[in-house]
Amino acid sequence: MIANNKNDEIVVFERIGISESFCSGCAVELSLGDLLKKVDEKGFCLKCAGLDHLVRLPSGDAILTRRANKYSSVKAKIRRLKVPYGYSFVGVLVEQEALARAEEECRLDEEKRATNREK
Repeated sequence: MIANNKNDEIVVFERIGISESFCSGCAVELSLGDLLKKVDEKGFCLKCAGLDHLVRLPSGDAILTRRANKYSSVKAKIRRLKVPYGYSFVGVLVEQEALARAEEECRLDEEKRATNREK
């Protein structure tokens, strides 16, 4: 597993390039759309980075994302290169249990949130 400093935010990148790319740890070929963690200019697949137990939550539902982040002890932001502007945020990786708990909370207070939106 690749270590992170305790205060460092974990960021993974979505592979968008058309050239061949391989994991620096296990040499598996990374396909278009695969996620990788960069360490010292080397790219590592999620398994080698110790993040393969996380599930992807695409951006788009702010409440679900906030809640899943709150309950997940390990999380990572997903970035995609957006030429020429830099990287854009496209989602997060969170623990499956955290996502399930967040989805249940959202389901339970859905009516309340709908009422608040109408006001």
